[in-house]
This record gives sequence, structure tokens and C-alpha cells, in this order.
Amino acid sequence: MTEVRLLRLPDVSHMTGLGKSTIRMLVDRNEFPEPTRLTNPWVTVWRSDDIQDWIKTTSRRAANVALGEVVQSGQRKTEAS
Repeated sequence: MTEVRLLRLPDVSHMTGLGKSTIRMLVDRNEFPEPTRLTNPWVTVWRSDDIQDWIKTTSRRAANVALGEVVQSGQRKTEAS
């Protein structure tokens, strides 16, 4: 089992290659994992497994687009069909 770490925004930015404001925007749009707000000390963190899952899902979706697949109504169709 992989160890789950709590990551601060700079760490998440480094892992994803996204800027901090882009991460905040994606969270607001519900397109990125929601952070957890700890109260003592008062910090915002993300679970490392949530970020890794998001990266895998995003990479898979990008690969499908690069291969010419189009997702419509929950079904995959290739451009040729």
C-alpha cells in the first residue's frame, strides 16, 4: 500500500505542472480534487493519492484525444467511425 501524504499547494503545483491560480480555478470548477482545510495549524492540504489519481485520469484522457478518440454520451467513438 502506498503511503498517503498531505501536500501543500506548492507541492501540488510541482507534481502537476500547473500554476497555483490554475489549481484554484480547477477546484472552483470541480475539475480538480478538493483540498482539506486543517485547523491546527490552519493550512490547506491535498491528499497525495487524490492528486496521483487526477494525474492518471487526465493523462489517460489526453492520450485518448491524441489517438483520435472522441467521447460522446459516455461511449467512445473513433474519428473514423
